[in-house]
Amino acid sequence: AGFGNFIASFFRVPYEIIKQRLQAGMYPTTAVAIRSMYESGGIGSFFGSQSIAVQLSRDIPYAIVTLMTYEYLQSLIAKKNKGKEDPSKMSHFETLVVGAIAGGLGTLATNPMDVVKTRMMTSPEVYRGMWNTAELTLKKDGAGAFMRGSTPRLMHKIPANG
Repeated sequence: AGFGNFIASFFRVPYEIIKQRLQAGMYPTTAVAIRSMYESGGIGSFFGSQSIAVQLSRDIPYAIVTLMTYEYLQSLIAKKNKGKEDPSKMSHFETLVVGAIAGGLGTLATNPMDVVKTRMMTSPEVYRGMWNTAELTLKKDGAGAFMRGSTPRLMHKIPANG
C-alpha cells in the first residue's frame, strides 16, 4: 500500500499544482497554465520544489489513518455481529457508514498537511519547505489556518470513502 501511494502521489503532483494554481486565479485556463508553466520552468515546474515530499506527507498518513480507522470500526461491528453466520460481513449500510467515518477522520487528520501542500504549490516564491511553510502559516494566520478547506475536503472524501 505504501509503494502504491508513493506512485499515485508522484503522478498526482502535476495535477495538484495545476489545479491549485487555477483555483488561486494564477491562470485563466488549464491550457494557459500548462503552457505558461512549461515555458517558465520546463517539466520541473509541474513538480515544484519538494512537491512530491509534501504530497507524500499528506497522502500516506491519510491512507494509514483511513485504513486503520476502517479496520478498527469493522472489528467493532464483527464483535456486535458475533453469533451470526459471518460476523465479519458488514451490511451495505454499515460499510457506507464505516467508510464515511474513516474517510472523514483521515481527512481531518491530514488537513494541516494539505494546507502546507497547497501553500507551497501556489506560492513557491514565499515558502522554502514544509517546516518553513508551517511556521509562517502559524505566525501569519494562527493555528486555525491549518483547518482551512476542511469542509470541501470532507464533502469530497466522506462520500468517496462511504
